[in-house]
Amino acid sequence: MSQENVEVVRKRLEGRWKRDNFEPVDYIDAGGAFVMVVARFALEWRDPPRVWLVFRVEAGEIADWHSYPSEQAARDAAGLSEQDAHADS
Repeated sequence: MSQENVEVVRKRLEGRWKRDNFEPVDYIDAGGAFVMVVARFALEWRDPPRVWLVFRVEAGEIADWHSYPSEQAARDAAGLSEQDAHADS
């Protein structure tokens, strides 16, 4: 079910944002109803800042989402441990 949630979020984000402003970098299955997205906001900066988004998916729809200023804050919100973070590496 979680990989399906990743696809729900990916489809919702793609095409909804101007690509020159917002670029999803990675979609992470955080287990259960949660999907974490790492994205870059391309502002007029040489190295655009990253933002971490956590989406909660219910019944195939995005039910809620929040942005976080750091990867650790997003992982904590999604219930991912540091060990989970490196499981796919």
